[in-house]
Amino acid sequence: MQEQLLDIVCCPSTHQALSRLDRAALRELNERIGAGEVRRIDESVVTNPLRAGLITRDGSRIYPIIDGLVDLLPDSAIVVGDKA
Repeated sequence: MQEQLLDIVCCPSTHQALSRLDRAALRELNERIGAGEVRRIDESVVTNPLRAGLITRDGSRIYPIIDGLVDLLPDSAIVVGDKA
């Protein structure tokens, strides 16, 4: 994903700014995915690890980046903790 797009893209549900998920957070998220602890907003379990993602300003949702394209469908959002 091109960095200049981060200036215009936002969470489709909360309209918050998005930023790139850092390596440490991505590593922790993928460990939790491997343990079966991560769910999307629609309650489905995330089974595939992420290579990259964008996170909302408040840290409540993560949108996966797949093959360079961010999946901004509201139901694709990954819930972080109990914040969503």
